Amino acid sequence: MLYLLIVVPKEFWGLSNDHPIYDQIEKAWSLNDVNVITDKSPWQKPIYKFIHHLRNAIVHANFEFMDENFVFWDHYNKDKPETYRAVLSKSAMQRFLEVVGALLSNIKEELLLSHPLVGRPSI
Repeated sequence: MLYLLIVVPKEFWGLSNDHPIYDQIEKAWSLNDVNVITDKSPWQKPIYKFIHHLRNAIVHANFEFMDENFVFWDHYNKDKPETYRAVLSKSAMQRFLEVVGALLSNIKEELLLSHPLVGRPSI
């Protein structure tokens, strides 16, 4: 589920770091439930930073479930110290996935409808 909701949209739809979806996610879900332990990230926007590092952690299998929490970490190079580590409860992660899933399904629909070949009459 994490892979499909976090990794695929970034790769498939090419969402830039200033895409409006990040503002929408930030309005619908709060980072208050995230305990950021390490933050040496160059990204300024907190929600983009969270999602960017979550995506990298998932791709590289840098995450684990500990008791009732989801822990993930990221680093630019395996030989270097971590650039980001965060912990959130399973319930906070579930709420995040619900919000992201709903918003990304709307983006998919918008992208399809704006595609030049969709909606054209048959010739």
